[in-house]
Order: sequence, then C-alpha cells, then structure tokens
Amino acid sequence: MKTSAGIPVRTPARIPGKMPRAGFPGKLRAAAIAAVLLLAVHPSPAGIRIGSMQGDVTVRHGAAEEWVAVAVGDVLRPEDSVRMGEGSSATITIDDGAGERRKVGLPPNVIVDIADLREMTRSDLLMKLAMEDVRSAPKKPSGGGGEMQKTTTTRAGDRDAGPAKQASAGSLNELRLNGARVLHDNGFYGPCVLRSREILRIEPGLNGRVDSRLLMADALEKMDLGTEAYGVYRSLAAEKLSADEQKLVEGKLLELRESPGSPAPKK
Repeated sequence: MKTSAGIPVRTPARIPGKMPRAGFPGKLRAAAIAAVLLLAVHPSPAGIRIGSMQGDVTVRHGAAEEWVAVAVGDVLRPEDSVRMGEGSSATITIDDGAGERRKVGLPPNVIVDIADLREMTRSDLLMKLAMEDVRSAPKKPSGGGGEMQKTTTTRAGDRDAGPAKQASAGSLNELRLNGARVLHDNGFYGPCVLRSREILRIEPGLNGRVDSRLLMADALEKMDLGTEAYGVYRSLAAEKLSADEQKLVEGKLLELRESPGSPAPKK
C-alpha cells in the first residue's frame, strides 16, 4: 500500500478469523459506567477515617463477628461498624473528595454502621420503606392455609436477642438503636428511620424505648413525611406514657392534623 505521495506504508497483519476491536465491548463499557456511578454515590473508602478517639473503640469488618481495636487515622469502609464502649468517645472524619470535610462525633455505648453516614432523598427513603414493608410482611406456608409466619433476617453478631427475648442493657441491638440518635443528630434522617425500624422489628422488646420512637417520628417529619410520622405518634398515643411524653405526642398529633395539606384525619 502506498500514500498519495508514493511512500510505501506497511499495513499491520490481521490474524485470520478475528476482527479488530473498536473500544470497550458493550458489557465492559457498562461495567465501567456502573463503577463510576457507584463511586459518585458512595464516599471513597479512603475518605472515612477515625479522626480522634478515647477509651474502648472497636470496629467490625463486614459480616465478621469479631470486634477489633482501631487507631486514629484508620480507614473505615462502608461495610464496617464502629462500637463505642463505656466512657469512650471518638470522631469520624468524612472527606467528600472535593475539599469538604465533615466530622461526626460518637458518644459512649453506641454502634454506628458506616454505610449509614450518608444523605438520603425523600423519594429514596419512601422506596426503601416500601421495600422493607414487603420483605417483613407475613407469608403463608407454601402448602396454603395454616398460621401466618413471619421471617426475620439478622446480621451476624446481632443474634444476642430475638423476638422472644426482652432487650438486655447493652445488647448489640440496643447499642445500634442508640446509634440511630447519632444519625439523627448529624442530619442523616433517612438512615436514622431505616435503622430504627429495623432494630425495633428485630427486637420487639426495644419498643418500650419511647425516646427512640419519638426520634424516628421526628426524623420522618424532617424528611417531610408527615403521614408516616403521624402513624408513629398515633401508635405511641395508645400506649402508657409519662405525662411529658403524652403531652408531646398529643401536641405533635394536633400539629400534624392542622398542618396545610396534611392527610391526617381532622378532629
């Protein structure tokens, strides 16, 4: 082969039976796009670290049941959980990669899942609540008829108490429920709702924690989900509360009923 100027040009030999590829195949290209989107949604693992700590602070990696000690500067990944012992304190720093750094303080006697340290939109929360309702709905036995059965999935290491047991002080699920307050106080309202609902479903003995249910209702209000918050307050109103709790719940019910556009029933 020659150019227009008569200069010979060598053409690369082609392997018989094979066609030259142009760019990434479709599947690889789709996988690359998905990876980029995943990194855009979730913070980079290197962006979440232990900023400071004092006392007994441990971490559990993924589904492992062992809690191991951590040190200042250790990287935390989305699948990790941090547990705070009695009298301990710590700070988690979150770097979004754009120069913004956020600090989350951890008090004693809490467990916080790193995956919960994220913002969530109202529509995302509604979708996840609907999915959770479907998963936790009672199912009939495959043979038809009989008693309705309910299945519960728990994470490894959180099986120290089940539906038939009362919550014990300092149980893992109670510490995780305490961690929901950390989420609420740092503006992670969607994860706060989801985590609270999950723990109260797994361990019904913790439903006596009125403070946690009030916190969940407030987080729902913060997410502009008044109907869902009204349902939580209404369930609390039917239970035995202290005078202050009763006054707070009645006030919230009245406020939600009278709010413009509220679907809550008027009295």
